[in-house]
Amino acid sequence: MTNCKFLPQESKTDTERCVLAWNLIGTVILRREGDAYTSIDLEFNDRGFHRNFNFTDDIGACMASLSYAGILLASKSKNLEE
Repeated sequence: MTNCKFLPQESKTDTERCVLAWNLIGTVILRREGDAYTSIDLEFNDRGFHRNFNFTDDIGACMASLSYAGILLASKSKNLEE
Protein backbone atom coordinates (compact mmCIF):
# COMPACT_ATOMS: atom_id res chain seq x y z
CA MET A 1 0.00 0.00 0.00
CA THR A 2 1.05 3.62 0.23
CA ASN A 3 3.75 4.88 2.57
CA CYS A 4 1.81 7.98 3.66
CA LYS A 5 -0.59 8.16 6.56
CA PHE A 6 -4.10 9.49 6.11
CA LEU A 7 -4.86 12.55 8.20
CA PRO A 8 -8.45 12.91 9.41
CA GLN A 9 -10.05 16.26 8.66
CA GLU A 10 -11.32 18.63 11.34
CA SER A 11 -14.90 18.25 10.08
CA LYS A 12 -17.20 15.46 11.26
CA THR A 13 -17.19 13.64 7.91
CA ASP A 14 -15.28 10.45 7.15
CA THR A 15 -12.92 12.27 4.78
CA GLU A 16 -9.22 11.44 5.00
CA ARG A 17 -6.44 13.11 2.99
CA CYS A 18 -2.93 11.98 2.10
CA VAL A 19 -0.36 14.12 0.24
CA LEU A 20 1.19 12.06 -2.57
CA ALA A 21 3.38 14.84 -4.03
CA TRP A 22 4.18 18.43 -3.16
CA ASN A 23 6.49 20.90 -4.90
CA LEU A 24 6.64 24.46 -6.24
CA ILE A 25 4.10 23.64 -8.97
CA GLY A 26 1.37 22.27 -6.71
CA THR A 27 0.09 19.46 -4.54
CA VAL A 28 -1.30 16.01 -5.40
CA ILE A 29 -3.70 14.81 -2.69
CA LEU A 30 -5.36 11.41 -2.31
CA ARG A 31 -8.77 11.94 -0.70
CA ARG A 32 -10.76 9.03 0.74
CA GLU A 33 -14.40 9.47 1.78
CA GLY A 34 -15.49 6.43 3.75
CA ASP A 35 -14.91 3.11 2.03
CA ALA A 36 -16.81 3.90 -1.14
CA TYR A 37 -15.07 6.86 -2.83
CA THR A 38 -11.43 7.78 -3.44
CA SER A 39 -10.28 10.69 -5.58
CA ILE A 40 -7.10 12.50 -6.62
CA ASP A 41 -7.11 16.27 -6.05
CA LEU A 42 -4.60 18.39 -7.97
CA GLU A 43 -4.10 21.85 -6.48
CA PHE A 44 -1.80 24.28 -8.31
CA ASN A 45 0.09 27.06 -6.55
CA ASP A 46 -0.33 29.47 -9.51
CA ARG A 47 -4.11 29.62 -9.75
CA GLY A 48 -4.01 32.44 -12.29
CA PHE A 49 -2.47 30.12 -14.87
CA HIS A 50 -3.86 26.67 -13.89
CA ARG A 51 -7.21 25.42 -12.66
CA ASN A 52 -7.43 22.97 -9.77
CA PHE A 53 -9.23 19.73 -10.58
CA ASN A 54 -9.97 16.28 -9.22
CA PHE A 55 -10.78 12.86 -10.63
CA THR A 56 -11.73 9.42 -9.35
CA ASP A 57 -8.84 7.20 -8.29
CA ASP A 58 -9.60 4.05 -10.31
CA ILE A 59 -6.04 2.69 -10.21
CA GLY A 60 -5.39 2.82 -6.46
CA ALA A 61 -2.59 5.39 -6.64
CA CYS A 62 0.05 5.31 -3.92
CA MET A 63 2.73 7.62 -5.40
CA ALA A 64 2.72 10.70 -7.60
CA SER A 65 5.06 13.13 -9.32
CA LEU A 66 4.11 16.58 -10.60
CA SER A 67 6.03 18.70 -13.13
CA TYR A 68 5.34 21.36 -15.74
CA ALA A 69 4.98 18.54 -18.31
CA GLY A 70 2.24 16.71 -16.39
CA ILE A 71 1.41 14.36 -13.56
CA LEU A 72 2.61 10.79 -13.09
CA LEU A 73 0.67 8.39 -10.84
CA ALA A 74 1.86 4.98 -9.68
CA SER A 75 -0.03 2.12 -8.06
CA LYS A 76 0.95 -1.10 -6.37
CA SER A 77 1.16 -4.09 -8.71
CA LYS A 78 -1.17 -7.03 -8.29
CA ASN A 79 0.08 -10.58 -8.08
CA LEU A 80 -1.47 -12.38 -11.08
CA GLU A 81 -0.11 -15.81 -10.16
CA GLU A 82 -2.65 -16.46 -7.39
